[in-house]
Amino acid sequence: MRHFDAALEGTPDYVWQAGTFNGNAIACAAGLATLAELRRPGAYERLFKTGGRLRDGLAAAVRKHGLAAQVSGEPPVFDLFFTDRPSSIIARRSPPTGQAHALQSGAAPARSGEGRQQGLRLAGPHRPDVDDTLEIFDQALAAIAADA
Repeated sequence: MRHFDAALEGTPDYVWQAGTFNGNAIACAAGLATLAELRRPGAYERLFKTGGRLRDGLAAAVRKHGLAAQVSGEPPVFDLFFTDRPSSIIARRSPPTGQAHALQSGAAPARSGEGRQQGLRLAGPHRPDVDDTLEIFDQALAAIAADA
């Protein structure tokens, strides 16, 4: 922790570090609780199985409605980009490198618009069940496809 001491700024021993919840007791407790859950047998298998089911279901719904989109990433951490031309970054199953790339690739519609009106949240503290999420996503894509 000594390397984060502001008194060392300007020296080779100093490491700048900042974050929204650094030192927040609730965030620290949540982090420790998460690590404890991840140590339980089968935790990663369940995480990958559930994430894979959701990721693959979203990709299937996009294909079903004939919309141009890419589902990119590993099962527990993936994203959806509405675009008809996959970039080299998306093709490598990696997320966009910044906000400009995300906006160019169409990432924003996945988190707003019709999906939000239907109650879909791909990120955040209130994740519905996978089946509910896929149903809402399918309804949202049907509305989008009807307007296209």
